Amino acid sequence: MAIGCGGGKPQEASAKSNTAARPLQLAQAPEDPATAQPSGSAAITGRVAFSGAPPAAERVKMDADPQCALQHTDAVHKPEVVVNANGTLKHVFVYVQQGLEGKSFAAPASAATLNQHGCMYEPHVFGVQVGQELSIVNSDATLHNVNCKATKSKPFNLAQPTKGMKTSKQFAAPEIMVKCVCNVHPWMA
Repeated sequence: MAIGCGGGKPQEASAKSNTAARPLQLAQAPEDPATAQPSGSAAITGRVAFSGAPPAAERVKMDADPQCALQHTDAVHKPEVVVNANGTLKHVFVYVQQGLEGKSFAAPASAATLNQHGCMYEPHVFGVQVGQELSIVNSDATLHNVNCKATKSKPFNLAQPTKGMKTSKQFAAPEIMVKCVCNVHPWMA
């Protein structure tokens, strides 16, 4: 299950994957791969590089909510396409698309956190697993709402009017990229 707290206009960008090859230690395959259960752990590492000129970042106008504007001394830009100094993309989500059919994995015991801080979602893109707790936190002294538009799990739209408020949610079904928006602050998407 992945949740993408992003969105906006589609961008025309050319991205290529620069993965660092690393040999994997594989266990002896069982006679019937369909009945094999996961054991141990693995990691996928790599980089997603951006080629070409990055699009101009759109400036966020926070004038409508003084609490938001007061939290920033510099201009704030929408984090839709962010190219790091080394040419890699920030806010990238990578997942295993096939090869794990029929397998199940226990949800992590630790919660994933979506924080509303500086009138922005932090992190902008992240993943949670089915059944894993998602802790939603309002770190701002202003009203936020989190409207997550899941299509395979139950969507939710919750208000968090006070600083320090925390709410927990879980997703019941796998889904790649669930868009979340704040209807109070439209740049939070």
